[in-house]
Amino acid sequence: MNANIGLLLLALCVWAYELGEKKFWFWQALPLAAAVALKIYPIIVVFYYAWKRDWKVFGLTLVLAAFLMFGLPVVLYGYGAGAELVYKQYFVLSHFGNHWAYDSHVFQNIPSTAMRLAELFGLNKTKVFQPALIISGLVILMFYGKSFFKKEKGDDQKFATRMFVLTLSLVPLVVPVSWYNMGLFYLPLLGCVVAKAVIEKDRLSVVSLFIYAVFYCLCTPDIVGRPVNYWLAYRGFPFLGVMMLVVAFSVETKRLNPSKFYL
Repeated sequence: MNANIGLLLLALCVWAYELGEKKFWFWQALPLAAAVALKIYPIIVVFYYAWKRDWKVFGLTLVLAAFLMFGLPVVLYGYGAGAELVYKQYFVLSHFGNHWAYDSHVFQNIPSTAMRLAELFGLNKTKVFQPALIISGLVILMFYGKSFFKKEKGDDQKFATRMFVLTLSLVPLVVPVSWYNMGLFYLPLLGCVVAKAVIEKDRLSVVSLFIYAVFYCLCTPDIVGRPVNYWLAYRGFPFLGVMMLVVAFSVETKRLNPSKFYL
């Protein structure tokens, strides 16, 4: 439950995507299902296949994930021990996050940052959590909405890849308990922004990369000290750093495919 296995989960998600290019839809679902079974939060990546209308991969991934989480223990250990493990797994999932404060300064995501900023402005932070999740979810649906309904035969594979990269970045942005190891899900997006900034000298990408480097990479306890790091992290500066990357990437995605998005 507490293993920080972000790199393994990212590798499984990317592996599933790569297998999709070879049309191995069953084997594509398996590593993705394994990622969901190991840690529930890669479920966000599964919804990329709903956006893509790849219903075979989407449905099979959910079925395989359910089997790995709840069926496999019974197969391996027999009904008695397996049922106990399934019950404990259900208990963990139904109490997800209860042992951590959602507004912890180490959680640099949308709901946690909203809670901390609300407290700084004298608002009830517990009442901000649900609206922050709902509003961010609606914004995400609006962003993906038009491109979902405006599917065309032979849609650009580069566009689909960019949308997959964006979906990966939603994992650490939206999941309430987002440890720093989950920031690894930004790596493909970071590579794209770096390329845009270094090769094409795009101004927004350069500025975004600078803000990310300063607030997310350099303002760590080992460099600026714990008091300064805590002050910055509590106010969401690391979150601002990664959010700038997401904004730069999203703006470029919309520029390359203007007909796919609402104004």
